[in-house]
Amino acid sequence: MYGKDYADAGMDAPGCARVLGTTEELGECLSKAEALVLVCDDKPLPEGIANTLFNNCGDDLKRIVMLSKIGVSRAKPPGPFGIGGEDAAIQASEKEVRQMSESRGVDMSIVRVGTLKGGGPGNETAGADQEVGLNIAYYNTLFQLDEYMCTSAYDKYTLGVKISKGDPIDMANPLLKAARKSDFDPYDDDSSRVIAASAVVHALRHPSAVELTVSAEKGEEGPPSPEEWEAAFNAL
Repeated sequence: MYGKDYADAGMDAPGCARVLGTTEELGECLSKAEALVLVCDDKPLPEGIANTLFNNCGDDLKRIVMLSKIGVSRAKPPGPFGIGGEDAAIQASEKEVRQMSESRGVDMSIVRVGTLKGGGPGNETAGADQEVGLNIAYYNTLFQLDEYMCTSAYDKYTLGVKISKGDPIDMANPLLKAARKSDFDPYDDDSSRVIAASAVVHALRHPSAVELTVSAEKGEEGPPSPEEWEAAFNAL
């Protein structure tokens, strides 16, 4: 996340999020948590995890934000051989968390994303004080040249924001998704990791619960400013 300097400094480097290494640390933090972010954009939540998290949260909990997948609100039951079952399982995770949130009077927001791309600081164009995503060390983990080129280009040219209220977009079919694997042009069913993460942060800060879809958009000037995010959320 933060690069070699952070790793060398240990888990409590100043100004960085703390990685929880034990169940005791997790339990202590959950008991004081004011918000939870749950991620199930690719797979459903592990069985029982939502119940475990809620049972360990205290009275300070005010907001749940789920990072989920676009289109799953229209997921159908799995077909023969379980085809299509994963989207239905993600849909079930959303329903479970919503029911638990409502039972505790906790607001729940959903940020929907498509195929995630990018995630680093924009390659060599970003200085150390301008990194917007993961540390540049992230790029060093991409061993396939086409993936590296797509990822670094995405973080340079596709940092705009396009959000839609609710869940109005469907994923492309698998063949089309495969053909666009190395494409850094914006598509409605693709999402920037940097922009998706920013949307989650602003969903946590927004005064009321929201459900929105984050789609890719051209943008070379860096991610949106807090003021631009606020305007986009207020327009939902």
